[in-house]
Amino acid sequence: MTKHPHQTSQRLGRYHLLDMISHGGMAEIYRAKYFDDNNKEHIVAIKRILSTLADDEDTIKGLIVEAKISSLLEHPAVVNIQEFCQLQDEYFMVMELVDGLDLKTINKKLHSLNSLFSQMDAAYVVKNVLQGLE
Repeated sequence: MTKHPHQTSQRLGRYHLLDMISHGGMAEIYRAKYFDDNNKEHIVAIKRILSTLADDEDTIKGLIVEAKISSLLEHPAVVNIQEFCQLQDEYFMVMELVDGLDLKTINKKLHSLNSLFSQMDAAYVVKNVLQGLE
């Protein structure tokens, strides 16, 4: 597992936020761990609404809709939603953690190399997205 520069030691309910994986316009995504009833450690991803948008009803509704739709999709190319939580005024999704690079990071690297995503790779991604939506 690649270490990320944005280390944290926050807790979110039973989850220990380890480091930030990504952040965007409405949410941030963390690598996190928790322990089950048998004290077995599990590593997951947590998508939580940015604190600046925690009171924004449209953002909260958007995350709820995303969680509902995502939980209906079952395919190896689609991340599994394990839980949707509300902890006081904070909303977040607990998801399967996929180890590897996201398309945004790959695209940035290709751009820095003055290169493009190959047609073969793009077709592979699109094929898997469409199969996940099937």
